[in-house]
Amino acid sequence: MSVPDVASFTWGVLVGFVGWGSLPRLPHIIALFLLPRGSRLTTAAVAAICALFLILAILGVLAIVPLVSHCTSAVASVSPPDMWRRTYGAAFVGSLIGLFVNGAFQKWG
Repeated sequence: MSVPDVASFTWGVLVGFVGWGSLPRLPHIIALFLLPRGSRLTTAAVAAICALFLILAILGVLAIVPLVSHCTSAVASVSPPDMWRRTYGAAFVGSLIGLFVNGAFQKWG
């Protein structure tokens, strides 16, 4: 693994631990904040919309380190697509490992 892959993997573990770990609880809390006296149906609809935006935000944040590492490299204009896939893949797998570690801490910690 190269240095950008290790940095992306580390960033992915952090994003997975914090981002994916808070995803099941956060949309409902945001929906209750936005609609304190709404019906159950509207609260569920707002929670679903919040969950969609949170998933897109987490995936966007996950791509920051691979994007920066490829844009700042000297060969950014000639880097093959496989290089980008490998670096983003390392970040995504790292995020899943971070989610697993978060779940293990919640269960046994």
